[in-house]
Amino acid sequence: LRHQGDTWKNPFVATYESFQGDEKPVITSTTRLMAKERFKGVKVTAALNDDVVEQYVLIQEQNTDTYHNKNLGIQFTGSFAIVTLTNNKLTDLYIGAGSQLSYQGKVLKTKPQQLAAYQTF
Repeated sequence: LRHQGDTWKNPFVATYESFQGDEKPVITSTTRLMAKERFKGVKVTAALNDDVVEQYVLIQEQNTDTYHNKNLGIQFTGSFAIVTLTNNKLTDLYIGAGSQLSYQGKVLKTKPQQLAAYQTF
């Protein structure tokens, strides 16, 4: 696949889900997250057994870039992070590369010289 144009303004996003035999796919939707016409990540929603799992996968160019979404209650400084909700309740915060991630008042920070951090709620 080849994408024409500025990827950060109009990205091509693919969600890959592997499954075998009689298993049914669980991903029900994906939605781009944008801020000021710039791509900031994707929201992936899945139906897993009796649970609805939502993941906000945040992707930015630099570790110093900041994303703030007041409606969702997400603030992130860094280049890669994931917020996971199960049945509308926060279950995990993960920073793959960055310094701070918050979701509706819950905050996860990396320590100096550390890029990654993980916290379960």
